[in-house]
Amino acid sequence: SRMFAGCDVAGCFRSDDAGVTWRNRSEGLSDYFVSELAEHPRLTNVLFASTWSGVDKSVDGGLSWNVVRTGFPPVNAGFYSCPIACVRFNPENDAVLYAFRGCSRGDAGPGTPKAEVYRSEDGGESFRRIDREGDFPKDSKIVDAAVVGKDSLLVTISGKGVYRSDDGGATWTESNAGLPHRKVWQMAAAPSDPRIVYLAVRLSGEANVCDSGVYKSTDAGRTWVESDAGLPRIPPRNGNGLLHMHHTPDV
Repeated sequence: SRMFAGCDVAGCFRSDDAGVTWRNRSEGLSDYFVSELAEHPRLTNVLFASTWSGVDKSVDGGLSWNVVRTGFPPVNAGFYSCPIACVRFNPENDAVLYAFRGCSRGDAGPGTPKAEVYRSEDGGESFRRIDREGDFPKDSKIVDAAVVGKDSLLVTISGKGVYRSDDGGATWTESNAGLPHRKVWQMAAAPSDPRIVYLAVRLSGEANVCDSGVYKSTDAGRTWVESDAGLPRIPPRNGNGLLHMHHTPDV
């Protein structure tokens, strides 16, 4: 019955009655701009909040939080020194986590646009940057990420496409084979088999062209095929197409 919600300006909320009632649980949270919440796959009281100021960790089921700063850039005047889009666990070793610098779920975000990847090997107590300068396009932000194998990771960069690493995040290459364009958004890896990944693609912006939808990969993001039979095809007006992807844990 326990549920969590992260808000863009209101911190974190927790429900203990399957969402009927909610209470704000933001004690100690470094930043109330929360991009995403990540629950530990095994330790039910451990959570990580991705915020515009970095990563916060809770060890009491989200009742209180402590900021994790070791390994991240020093705090600047605006505190938005390292906005984190999401935190992901390694499916084969939950002591290993990745934090992806990017933006909250909007196009914009604080600070200078910069895509970076950080790795923790101590359960999220400290992090270190593992990507290299030049791996990602200049002035880009990571929107979402997935760990699709022991050493394989995927990231989406809005307007720039999908990037893949097969060496634990040390090097990155484009991985867009089969996609209609590079305006990618959120992704979700199947818990039963992380090599199966679903990707939400936004509208390209070309006039009167409906080219958003869902794409699927069965080879850990190396290639993609359209997988949106049954979704409506509506000519674009002012919208952005499909924005959100979430995978049911037991499917």
